[in-house]
Amino acid sequence: MELQAENDIDKNWMSLLKIIQDMDKKYIPTKERKKAKENHKAIWSYIKSKTKTKEEIGDLHIDLEDTKSDKTEDNSTKAKILVDYFSSVFTKKPDGQVPLPNQVPVINKMSNQIIKEDVVLKHLSSLKMDKSPGMDKLHPILLKKLAESIAKPLCIIFNQSLDSK
Repeated sequence: MELQAENDIDKNWMSLLKIIQDMDKKYIPTKERKKAKENHKAIWSYIKSKTKTKEEIGDLHIDLEDTKSDKTEDNSTKAKILVDYFSSVFTKKPDGQVPLPNQVPVINKMSNQIIKEDVVLKHLSSLKMDKSPGMDKLHPILLKKLAESIAKPLCIIFNQSLDSK
């Protein structure tokens, strides 16, 4: 796959990700990958805390308003208490159709916005290298090192996304 202005955004994005991942494996030294993962103990302790499962729900007060009320060990009673508590938080949807909001006139339209390669390059070059990867799993070190190579393809993708409806 190649990056081309005629391709759709998804194809170009997938092509760019593949190119970057290949470059990451080939050109980024192992030493720098390790630097990106310096504080792994904190990450693993957080993951451990989030993946630990609790076996049961502790005893609950029968009267939620009174903390001195009796507690229950019965699971079905606990379930009823929790249902009552959480159902009180939700609001009921009104019957019938929901009214449409008033139309707001569009005063300023974004038209003919063009993202330039030098702007993309500037932003890529100013990335903070000590930050974690984003949802795309691309580390800022990698993006910063490849800034000159990927600025143009990213520029194409960004402009295509602005042109599409």
